[in-house]
Amino acid sequence: MSFSIITKISEGNNEEVADAVRFKVRFRDLVGHLYEQEFEFEYNNYIAKGFSGKSFSSVPKLVKEMIQG
Repeated sequence: MSFSIITKISEGNNEEVADAVRFKVRFRDLVGHLYEQEFEFEYNNYIAKGFSGKSFSSVPKLVKEMIQG
């Protein structure tokens, strides 16, 4: 899995960009249980000059157990 985020800033423009990106992923373990996990990170081009040290990831949460049949 991969994704990308692109921000275009015009040449010669000193526009400040600062934002947080929050997203969720869903995944299954080896026996088929479904989990969801949240992540967040911050980016700015004027203080940290890239990804800041502030980030977050939650503990995976069980969404649905595998139904045995």
